[in-house]
Amino acid sequence: FTPVEDIVKMVEAGLEDRIMWGSDYPILELYYNHQNVSQLYQEKMNELSQVLNKNVIEKILFSNFYSFWGYPNSLNED
Repeated sequence: FTPVEDIVKMVEAGLEDRIMWGSDYPILELYYNHQNVSQLYQEKMNELSQVLNKNVIEKILFSNFYSFWGYPNSLNED
């Protein structure tokens, strides 16, 4: 996982439109095989939600993906 501190630095540098959430699953099971991978993702999301506002999180999780692939930039649009 990219450290939360690094994500915050990227956002502070104005790069929030260039960050996309991704998964390395099932690779994570090789490195964190002693832990529940779902729990690891939930913990990361909890960390992010404590330091980033909702709009930035929405960009990282959804809008940036849609923009990158040319889809409408809102979850409410068809």
